[in-house]
Amino acid sequence: MENQQKSTLGHLEPWCVVMRMLRNLWMILLAAFIGVMAAAIVARTQFPDQYGARITFVVMSRSSTSVMQDSSAANSVAATFSELLGSDFMRRKILEYAGLDRFSGTIQAVNAEDTNLITVSVTAGTAREAFLVINAMAEHYTDLIQYLFSGAVLSVLTAPVNYTVSTLPMTKQRMELLGGLACASLVILFLFFDLLRDDTVQTVQAARDKLDARLLLSISHERRRCRPGKKHRPLLITEPTVSFAFSESVHRLRSRLEQEKAAEGTNIFLLTSVMEHEGKSTLAENLALSLAQKHGSVLLVDSDFRKKSRFCEKARGWKTQEYDYRDFKLCCAHVKSTNLYVLYSPVMLKDPSRLLASGRFARLLGQLKDSFNYVIVDTPPLELFADAEMLADLDAASLLVVRQDLVPAPVINDAIDTLRQRKAKFLGCVLNDVHVLLPSLLAPYGSDYGYNYSSYGKYGKYGSYASDEQAARSDSAQNKGAKE
Repeated sequence: MENQQKSTLGHLEPWCVVMRMLRNLWMILLAAFIGVMAAAIVARTQFPDQYGARITFVVMSRSSTSVMQDSSAANSVAATFSELLGSDFMRRKILEYAGLDRFSGTIQAVNAEDTNLITVSVTAGTAREAFLVINAMAEHYTDLIQYLFSGAVLSVLTAPVNYTVSTLPMTKQRMELLGGLACASLVILFLFFDLLRDDTVQTVQAARDKLDARLLLSISHERRRCRPGKKHRPLLITEPTVSFAFSESVHRLRSRLEQEKAAEGTNIFLLTSVMEHEGKSTLAENLALSLAQKHGSVLLVDSDFRKKSRFCEKARGWKTQEYDYRDFKLCCAHVKSTNLYVLYSPVMLKDPSRLLASGRFARLLGQLKDSFNYVIVDTPPLELFADAEMLADLDAASLLVVRQDLVPAPVINDAIDTLRQRKAKFLGCVLNDVHVLLPSLLAPYGSDYGYNYSSYGKYGKYGSYASDEQAARSDSAQNKGAKE
């Protein structure tokens, strides 16, 4: 069966997209800062500020009898003034009065509508040039006016005022904002396409389309809860704070193992994963607890001997039995409250591969499986060590735990191929720790109390459960037909 497909938009879970952006928020903020700084540099180098100065004159006609005549005279003087200020003669006169050799700026005279006021504005590349030119006009305007309009009298209304003129087509703040948004958007697009390129499994549909194995179950994310001032409780179905949906998911996986045992007679089940932190050990312990609640004696085997077992601290006060060999020792502890037995190593082993390759551990499990209804083996990750492959040669059935948005689908398919090549029967995959953005937004109260009904579809999650059960019965019928 070839299900390998490239990621499409339909395979993306919005929660994973949001979390990818939040995890790389520092990149987005850094890009925004760089964009703001780049926009500020461009604004300063490509659009330098110009400096200006202005002065206001009052124009009165020498033969004035009314304000209207003064306004008319002002209009005439402003029009003539603006025209002549652009002439070489007038500019040379102004530069002579200002004491400048050259002037690359502009001089403009504007008459306020229906008034006898003229505002003369000067713009230049430096504030000094603008001030010298406008100051020369303020001090020598009487000499300049005689060349323009002999019938008008000018007097200074306001002293010269300096100001800054921006040549940007927009404000600096807006340009910096746009620069920051542009760079941040580019990084967001890069992260989005990088998420597509990673080709991880984010949704149930993506698991069905991309993985070369049957999807047995999807388990929604379960939030760790704690009382104020206390540590987080473990995610075990025996804890009262664990949600109903999470417990039912574990019980449903238990029913899959019960069906497999009834059909094939196998009572040893291996749980493995491709990488660390996929929730394999937590699922194995919960599955063992669920089986122990229904069937009595169940053995949970912690076979990751390279790490200190998590049961070393828990087993204090438990009744334990030791299996002592020449170079290693195993402990089997009995938890009376749950009727669960735990097999683990009290110390870390330097070379557990030698133990597994020798066959002694396999023989031990072969002896113990007759004493227990079920044996759940928590194996090390496949990508890190070969221990899981050696354990997969047991007369058992194996399951692969896949955490949402962690491992690329091609890597998972390689692990599936490895498990299929071993003696243990490969049952399929479990999609673990599935976050869904919309249900958590639409049903916040249900999420708080563990009943996230908005993610259950038409009949809740039990609708999909029923369809999966039908598929299981169909596969079982096909296998029986093939045997016959």
